[in-house]
This record gives sequence, C-alpha cells and structure tokens, in this order.
Amino acid sequence: MTIERCHITFENFWGEDLNKVRIIHDISDLHSPVQGMYLYNVKNLSTTPDALSFFYRVEDPHHWIVEFVTQSGKHWRSSVNFTCQIKPEDNHQVILGINGESKRLYAAFPASSSCSTELFVV
Repeated sequence: MTIERCHITFENFWGEDLNKVRIIHDISDLHSPVQGMYLYNVKNLSTTPDALSFFYRVEDPHHWIVEFVTQSGKHWRSSVNFTCQIKPEDNHQVILGINGESKRLYAAFPASSSCSTELFVV
C-alpha cells in the first residue's frame, strides 16, 4: 500500500466570506490519525488551488467532514459519514467546495466521479 500526497483545491460559493474552514479527512484506519486542516478568511466566490494537502492510500475508504463559520457568525457542518473515493486516475487532486444556494458540500475529481452531501447549521 503506497502512501500518496493529495492536494485540495477549495471553492467558496456560499454567498459570503468565511472566517474559518476546517476540513477533516479520515481514511477509517485505526492505525492512521484523522487529519484536520484549516483555512482562514476565505473570500466569497473564490477558488484556492492547492490550499491544503494530506497523506492517504488510494485503497482506503475516504470520509470527509467540512465545518465552517461564515462572516455573519453562523456555524455549518457537513454530514459525518460523507464518503467520496479518490481514484488513481485523479492524480492526487480533489476539489472540495461549498454551494450556498443548494446548501451542499461537493467533492469533485479530475477524472472520476463527483459527489455531494447536505450542510447543516450547528
């Protein structure tokens, strides 16, 4: 099992600036720590290429959680068991983004499929 580095591009289409974003990546392996990453002061309608990176194994299931605080002070979170798999053909790239109109978190990959989940006020 080869360990790879994945790069995250983050997109904010929420409708307002974000004070803080926490991205949690969990590969559901008892021997691997949950990886939490932070972004601060993310402007609305912005795309941040290679904003963060983490180590992973392609073979493992990938669980994502995104939490964020808007400029107006609301705290949002994605569902806890959101699974979206990185494939070898994705070249270690993922786009995570939030859409304020649909209130959803999405994960998109260069070659394989994308997926999304609801976001909830905490």
